Amino acid sequence: EHYDGMEPAMKDILRLLLLTGQRVQEVSGMQWAEIDWETMLWSIPPVRIKTRKKRNEPHILPITPMMEEIIKRQPVIQYADRLGKTRPAKAVFSGRNDPDKPLEWRSLSRAVNRLCERSEIQKFSPRQIRGTVKSHMARIKVMKEIRDRIQNHALTDIADTHYDAHDYLDEKQAGLMKWERELKRIVRISNESHIVDFRSVGPT
Repeated sequence: EHYDGMEPAMKDILRLLLLTGQRVQEVSGMQWAEIDWETMLWSIPPVRIKTRKKRNEPHILPITPMMEEIIKRQPVIQYADRLGKTRPAKAVFSGRNDPDKPLEWRSLSRAVNRLCERSEIQKFSPRQIRGTVKSHMARIKVMKEIRDRIQNHALTDIADTHYDAHDYLDEKQAGLMKWERELKRIVRISNESHIVDFRSVGPT
């Protein structure tokens, strides 16, 4: 939290990875157009989804309070396009050269490596956070089917044939909120002991 060697946007990407269990490129590549504040839903389009089984539906994730706080504090960058018209950038986490293009996920990996080298944090990759979230969700008894749907794993049962992107929203919301409460508990314990032990929520 107090490490100054990492850009605030990168810290927030890591926070969203911990809160959602999504893939690194799905979080770092988030677009403002994917966020619906009226319904409080994040809709990842098929073109940005990596699964073994390609689908035409987006992956829809409820936005929890901590997710909302993190996303809303990102600056909406205004810039002049090639026609000289000022408009907001598309990317939530904009890269340095083109505001429409997201921050390069490899830059996040390098920043995490530097963090681990300069601290007592056990070395890990941002990609490992996804598996960590799934393990902890299992520990706090979020059902496997809901964990899989939260993380958009390719489903192999017959239900996948009739799966609609808006199915299981209530269940996904409940699972994400349960995990958010548990994550707050872990961080609170770390803060009370005056040691922010990233390994308590790190790779397993």
